Amino acid sequence: MNEFSILTYMLSQRGEHIGATEEQLMDKLNLKDKGGMPYLHELLDSYAEHLSLLGLKLARNHLENTWFITFDEELHAIGKVNPFHGRTRLASTLVAILVAMICDGDSPRISRVKEIRRKKDILMDIKDLTDLGLISVDGDEIKLRGKVGYYINLLEFMDLFETFLREKY
Repeated sequence: MNEFSILTYMLSQRGEHIGATEEQLMDKLNLKDKGGMPYLHELLDSYAEHLSLLGLKLARNHLENTWFITFDEELHAIGKVNPFHGRTRLASTLVAILVAMICDGDSPRISRVKEIRRKKDILMDIKDLTDLGLISVDGDEIKLRGKVGYYINLLEFMDLFETFLREKY
């Protein structure tokens, strides 16, 4: 198999974990003797260029430290590949969870998310987000699950949130 075939196989895997870690890619491609991590990143850059011709892109889930193949944003919008399926309340609650995590720490409390969301009851949203596998709840504490990183570019979200705060305050 050539390197692109191996990358396609590894990065298009679905299931509990989507895609592959850099260590898994290095191992499957036998890159330890071929220049290691810098060569892997060159290979991923070249592969990403080829994917773009097909309307696909290479993305990284920073929560699970994996690379995976996904649709580019335009196709994503057309195909409505969206875990919320038009339920904006779930997206709003997830954003409130992310804001609470940024402001208060890793495991925000449901009451804090409710306060940010300015809603009387968010328990149905919390249940739906848990059912989607995006969060887990332990008592009153909410924790993000790695699956969130496949739907939201968290680094971009953090940059946008930081810019918003700088402009607002």
